[in-house]
Amino acid sequence: MDQVLSAAEKLYFRGKYSRVLRMLEPQVFQYRDSYRFYLLLGYSCLFTGDFGGGYSYLRRAEQLSPGDTSANLGLALVSAKRGETEEAIRIWLSILENKGELKEVQRGLKLIRESKEFSQIAMRLEEEKLDRYLRYPRKKKNPWKKVLIVSSVIILGSSVFLYFDPYGWFSKKEILRPEIAGIDFFSASGSTENENAEFVLTEDEVRASTEEILDLMNSFRDNMARREINRLLLSNAAEDIKEKARYLIQYIAEPNFATLKDSFTFEQVSSQPPLYEGCYIAWKGKSANILTKNDEITFDLLVGYHDESLLEGVVKVRLDFPVFLEENRRVEVLAKIVLPEKDQPGSRGFTLDGVSIHKLLE
Repeated sequence: MDQVLSAAEKLYFRGKYSRVLRMLEPQVFQYRDSYRFYLLLGYSCLFTGDFGGGYSYLRRAEQLSPGDTSANLGLALVSAKRGETEEAIRIWLSILENKGELKEVQRGLKLIRESKEFSQIAMRLEEEKLDRYLRYPRKKKNPWKKVLIVSSVIILGSSVFLYFDPYGWFSKKEILRPEIAGIDFFSASGSTENENAEFVLTEDEVRASTEEILDLMNSFRDNMARREINRLLLSNAAEDIKEKARYLIQYIAEPNFATLKDSFTFEQVSSQPPLYEGCYIAWKGKSANILTKNDEITFDLLVGYHDESLLEGVVKVRLDFPVFLEENRRVEVLAKIVLPEKDQPGSRGFTLDGVSIHKLLE
């Protein structure tokens, strides 16, 4: 496999589906006969909610590799999502006949059996992780290589611990993310007098805040950590503490729909936008006032209006990747909160930089 597809696969396995689409879609002509190219595009479309695009790419993948299990699993899932249950069952049974028992097929058939109406199928597919029904082919690994690596790590790790800390096994909190292991807030100053601070904290509260930031990042709850970093930056904490907090921002990971653990409501963000700068949200709503330019798409998201029951608010969304979007379309947007420049009018507001968009079933 060439470097482009290898890089795209790495992004795919990291859950960066929108980046896979941005990387591969301009290369359609070059890879027009590549099964793996179309499978990558098809699966990435499914994970971003574009089932129409996913169907087109997966159909081409199946044409290039007739009877392929991965492509057919995707096509069956699209059929189920569309309410074409007979077609979905036909594809799943065909896979069973040719490949034997597969857990992805059993889950699909169980989904159909347990759902009395089409709307229940669509709802469950929105709530569940799609990879329960899909199988992207991975390269087979040498099991002995893994055993040797694990054994070497255990031996080396044991030696290091025995040499440096023979008795103090629990003297320090375990650091799961080495990039933050060197951050020592406690050698810095505490709080200062700052009448303009939005949050006035005592030295003990500053210390508790820094501990919470590290705990959250060590638990991979980066969105909550970013909000706490913002609170610290908006407080009367000493500048050297703030500098270390700013340093951590570069390690805040961009989530996808599957990995976003903590989101925030429109009411929370709109009440105090600076506290949520750089945080990520997943909001449902309807699209309006779509404007397509050469390098971006902007539209207004009518937050909470996807079921036309309650309009929570309106926020401008910017997308720097191509997507076919219609007016008044029900969508779910995963995006990063962005504040305008301070010298711009309405600087207390915010906009959204889209990471991924999921078209909800009409």
